[in-house]
Amino acid sequence: MNTAGAVLAFTLAMTPARTAYAQTAVTCTRPIAQDCATTSGPVRDLTMADAVAMGAKLNEDVGIARSQLRTAQAQISSARSTLFPQLSAQLNYSRAIRQPFQLGGVSIPDSLNFSPDSTRSILERLSYLERRTPSAALGALGGLFSNVPLGQANTYMGTLNVSQSVFDWRAVAGLKAAREIEGVQRSQLSDRSLDVILQIVIAYNTAVLNERLANIATSAYEEADRQYEQVRLREAAGNASRLDVLRASVDRDNLEPQRVQALNARDLAALNLKRLIDLPLATPVRLVDSLAIDQFRPASESSLDAIARDVTRRRPALDIARRQVTINEQRVAAARAASLPTVSLTGAFGKQGFPAAGLPAWGDLLDSWTVGVGVSVPIFSGGQRSADVQLAREQVRQSQLQLSQAEKQATLDLTQQRAEIGRAQAAIAARRQTARQASESYELTLLAYEKGNTTSLQVSDARLQWRQAQANEAQAVFDYISALSRFLRAAGVAPTPELLADPAAALSGGMR
Repeated sequence: MNTAGAVLAFTLAMTPARTAYAQTAVTCTRPIAQDCATTSGPVRDLTMADAVAMGAKLNEDVGIARSQLRTAQAQISSARSTLFPQLSAQLNYSRAIRQPFQLGGVSIPDSLNFSPDSTRSILERLSYLERRTPSAALGALGGLFSNVPLGQANTYMGTLNVSQSVFDWRAVAGLKAAREIEGVQRSQLSDRSLDVILQIVIAYNTAVLNERLANIATSAYEEADRQYEQVRLREAAGNASRLDVLRASVDRDNLEPQRVQALNARDLAALNLKRLIDLPLATPVRLVDSLAIDQFRPASESSLDAIARDVTRRRPALDIARRQVTINEQRVAAARAASLPTVSLTGAFGKQGFPAAGLPAWGDLLDSWTVGVGVSVPIFSGGQRSADVQLAREQVRQSQLQLSQAEKQATLDLTQQRAEIGRAQAAIAARRQTARQASESYELTLLAYEKGNTTSLQVSDARLQWRQAQANEAQAVFDYISALSRFLRAAGVAPTPELLADPAAALSGGMR
């Protein structure tokens, strides 16, 4: 019996203490309605481990989660930057085209100009002083503003601005929240990776299961076709009637749609697997992992207990919920800090030049240095700050309730999947026995028919029961590996091929 489909699932989950995979070429999946022999390009062997590795590296959902993690890390750098000094430099040049006044120099009329002549007589000099003393101040004033740069046509200014936040609790709370957001995105990446691995494991086993079902359908069709040929020969020899030939033909033809449907289901499952691992859909692949049903050994209760023991610590969804509580608590702190004063230091250090033409010389530049301390005290905001605090507190309560829901959901998921594991184990035992009995019944019925002791209808019924028993057996194995994979995922453990093959490896550090 071809163990292509269900067998994969088997080997993964059921051979403790040793690798359960058999590296045999069991199936070649190709685009629908295209045969592997005619497919362009070499056929690629694909193991479960290869598929998981490719999906973890190339899957788009994992790539999005990695990008979101890098975004959160950039937000941390942005939040941290507000705690460091802020430096900025400016270089400005301006040219005055037209001005209403000019202060580059003040002209004093000759009648008001104060310039005593020391060569004159004492009486003449005293008389001059008596007349011009009131205008002497105008001359001094003109000399005072003669070199003032205000109103110059060219202005050059270079400034270095420095600011440092001394106290701003909102910035501290924002940095803490940003760090928690990074932790959320890191756990989100782990959670997304677990989902992708689970999807790949299920998709791989689905492809193998559908291959197994396609083989069963094809085998049944071939058996029916051989029986039809035998009935025709018996009719020619006079040992069968025309009715027997018609029944054999109808039995064979009724199996053809089922065979085509099974082949199409196999190909669609393979296409879904290729999509998950970002493999070109036209690439023909051969699923090489299989397992022998005789090697099936159920996972021990002790290994399942060990996996479920620390679910609250490992499950990424719970870590995300806990971090969300911390983030909302930091939002409360930030909202409260909005009522506190902020203190900052500022400084501006610059050079200024006002040349009449061209560039200023270094010696002509004037220093402009200023330092200051700024204190901002919020007084009244119309109730916005209190509303922000209340909103943040409600978000904390909501996140705490969501954490409690997540913990309960984790327990429910583990309980449900563990029950599914037990159900699948019991189904495997029952359906394996049924498949053996159906196979033996079909062989005996076929032998009796060849001796003329039974009818073709009985052979058809026995074949149908045998085929259904094989399909049920394969489905039971698939259900088991699916339940075990979902159990590991619910426990926050990646359902890797190694753990599926030997869940007891979790006891020796195989979990992550």
